[in-house]
Amino acid sequence: MHAEGPYFYRNGVPHEREEDYATRCAAELETLVLREGPDQIAAFFAEPLMGSAGVILPPRTYFEKVQAVLRRYCILLVADEVIRGFGRTGNLFGCETYGLEPGMMTVAKQLSAGYVQITGLLIN
Repeated sequence: MHAEGPYFYRNGVPHEREEDYATRCAAELETLVLREGPDQIAAFFAEPLMGSAGVILPPRTYFEKVQAVLRRYCILLVADEVIRGFGRTGNLFGCETYGLEPGMMTVAKQLSAGYVQITGLLIN
């Protein structure tokens, strides 16, 4: 099952503001959760800043609204930090940049990189 990706540029409708689009995405997610049954959904996976489909910024208030839906139905949020983690958004993780409070994060690739930046220290 897939929720619509938060790509305002492609999926927003004429005269729709980013915040309204985020509200619509969250409402569609809630409809999907109710249709499938919250007890049938293990987790919601999200890239804080989508890199797999290009560099796509989430619309304003998107994660705030989506997290409210997930909390309401006790669905785990998993942040995919494989591409954007370890300082690539100006913070240590994209979760910090976009206000996510995930139950889990995936980080994979960065752990095998030649360096890791941790709170201002560069370890090489």
